[in-house]
Amino acid sequence: MLGIEVGFNWSLIFIFAYVAWTLATAYLPDAAPGHGVVVYWVAAAIGAALFYGSLLAHELSHAVVARSHGVKVAGITLWLFGGVSRLEGEPTSARSEALIAGVGPLTSFAVAVVARSTSCPRFRSTGEGCSARSSGGAPAAGSAGCTTRSGWAEFSPT
Repeated sequence: MLGIEVGFNWSLIFIFAYVAWTLATAYLPDAAPGHGVVVYWVAAAIGAALFYGSLLAHELSHAVVARSHGVKVAGITLWLFGGVSRLEGEPTSARSEALIAGVGPLTSFAVAVVARSTSCPRFRSTGEGCSARSSGGAPAAGSAGCTTRSGWAEFSPT
């Protein structure tokens, strides 16, 4: 993707299943009651795929910025606890290193804003917060919170 090799670890199966199961059995039936089980599972599978899409966007942003600053990128691997951009070499300056490190969380926040604003009509029209019930049960609404939290985790001291 974008000339960068992307690998997937077998452990992703478990996270996909967990995200889909949580959406199909806990989040979606409460957020959008009255639909059949198949509808919830299809929407949940789409939501889990969107979750992986946001994870890939996060890692791709690290890799693309690293490459633009002269750091060779060996590839990206997505696995159980997220993903990793495999960089060969070091950035040439502290500024480059900061940009490479910071662009991933910024991408996650951008994905969260887009997901949230496209999944909640009330949020778009009034700027008010959006509860699970007012989101219409869109899988992106649930993923938006995960994406925002994963982006913040990279800025938080541990």
